[in-house]
Amino acid sequence: MSFANPLNLSRDEVICYLKREGPQSGPVLVSLNGERRLLGDSLLTLAELSDDERLLTLHYPFGQLRIRGDQLGKLFEDARRGRLGEVRECGGPARSEGLWVDRFEWGFPIEQDDLASVVKDATREFGRLQ
Repeated sequence: MSFANPLNLSRDEVICYLKREGPQSGPVLVSLNGERRLLGDSLLTLAELSDDERLLTLHYPFGQLRIRGDQLGKLFEDARRGRLGEVRECGGPARSEGLWVDRFEWGFPIEQDDLASVVKDATREFGRLQ
């Protein structure tokens, strides 16, 4: 299996978002270094998009994730419908047209073991509130 490095592609060839096609349980977030994180759709409590569509904030019981980029409206709409797909951190300045994900800003633990325990605790607590 080979991977295409965004640095070896023209800016127009880089894909920052893949719409969800399968039955996965939440969005997959891929960092610049290739690390992948899955967040459950059922835990998303609120999605907010800035007026200029350059900041998308996803709120969870255990914290928030800020996605910075350009033309993030499509991500916002899919998040609101519980259908957010694979979001890839592409870095650098945005291209002239189309959706672009510059970076993620994590407002909760991102180490897989830490995140798993936080999600488990939040799920248990969220279940009590319903």
